[in-house]
Amino acid sequence: MFAAYAAVVKNLRGVIMPAYSGECGGLRWLAARFRYREVGVPPSAARLAAAGGRFRILTYPVPVLAQLTDYLEFAGLPRHVAEALVMGSVYVSPVLMVGGDVLDVLRGISVGVVEKCREMDLRSWRLHLRIATYSILDMYADCLEEALRVIRGEAGLGEVLAARRGRVEKDSSRYWRISCREGESGEPFLLYIDMLALSSGFVHRLVEDQAAGLAVVPVVYIPCGIG
Repeated sequence: MFAAYAAVVKNLRGVIMPAYSGECGGLRWLAARFRYREVGVPPSAARLAAAGGRFRILTYPVPVLAQLTDYLEFAGLPRHVAEALVMGSVYVSPVLMVGGDVLDVLRGISVGVVEKCREMDLRSWRLHLRIATYSILDMYADCLEEALRVIRGEAGLGEVLAARRGRVEKDSSRYWRISCREGESGEPFLLYIDMLALSSGFVHRLVEDQAAGLAVVPVVYIPCGIG
């Protein structure tokens, strides 16, 4: 429903991807951190809205975007993963993966990873979550135009995906304060997921209104043990 989308999109700080079983302190941490900006909850995880904080259940602004989630699930992605990624792209917000149950899945489909080798206090988390918002926002207009051109048959998929990978490599330098130096290895902080690349097997079936779900989406890993 477009009216519901318009009411929330500008004030959204991120979209939750639940990736844990049992208790997870990451969800409580998010609820405590976001008191003035809202965090989106995909429809399939609506129960999380009861956790407190400014959690808002999201809706698909147009029905064909729900179909994009269906396509991705049919292609092999877990439903809650596909839906969170589509919602992140549509709402121009980073995805906040709470827990690490699907971390290996996301590593396998990512086009870039920022590993952190520095300790992060609350101030650092706030800063880098804000940077993740700029990561998707600054790439979004180009991603949308590219997706439309591919859907219309005006651009080759390969050249567009290569351009996106270059953009991701450049964007990852934003995280220099926490990222690993040469020779270091750490744990993932952020993974870049190219939704157009994920949709390459069925891109010929897509329509223009689905281009909103085909951005490069940054996924921030929020461990259950945070805080």
